[in-house]
Amino acid sequence: SDDATTDIVRGYCDTDARLGLLHGEETPEGWTGKNWACHQLSRSAAGDILLFVDADVRPSPHALSHTAAAFAAYEADAVSAFPRQLLHGFAARLIVPIMDVILYAFLPLPLVHRTRRPSLAAANGQWIAFRREGYDRIGGHEAVRGEIVEDIALARRVKVHGGTMLLTVGAGSVACRMYEGFA
Repeated sequence: SDDATTDIVRGYCDTDARLGLLHGEETPEGWTGKNWACHQLSRSAAGDILLFVDADVRPSPHALSHTAAAFAAYEADAVSAFPRQLLHGFAARLIVPIMDVILYAFLPLPLVHRTRRPSLAAANGQWIAFRREGYDRIGGHEAVRGEIVEDIALARRVKVHGGTMLLTVGAGSVACRMYEGFA
C-alpha cells in the first residue's frame, strides 16, 4: 500500500493486542497483488474460518456473527456477501446501481447455494469467508494466483471440489464505498 495504511494499522496494534501487522513479501511473477496478499495472510492465520475483506468495506458490529451464523445455518464451506453500496457523488450514483441491477437480475442467488454446478458459482471478493479445511482443499488463493476475478474462480473451485458456496446480500451487515469519481 502506498497510502497511510501501515501507520493506521500500527496505531490500532498499539491499542489492541489482538491485532498485528504483517509486512508482505514482494509479489512473485504470475500472481496478482491481491491474491498474493491474501495467500500470505492465509499462511499466517490460525483460525478455523478465514475472512478476506477489502479495505473499503465497512462492517457493522454484527457482521462477523452474521457470517458465522450463515456457515452453521447453511452448512457452507464458503460464505460471501454483497455489501450495501454507499453512493457518494454523481459517478457512484450513476454507475454502481447498474452493477447491482445486473448482478441481481442475472444471477440466481438461491442456485449458487443449491446446485453443484460450477457455472452457477459466484462470490464477492469484498467479503468472502472460508472454512479453513475447505480453503486448503481448493488450493486457496494460490490456485487462482493469476486471476483478476479471483472471487468467482474461488467460488467455482469450492463447487468443483464438492463444497457448498453461499452468496448472500449483506446489506444489513456490511457496506462499501467503492468509487469516488469516474476515473
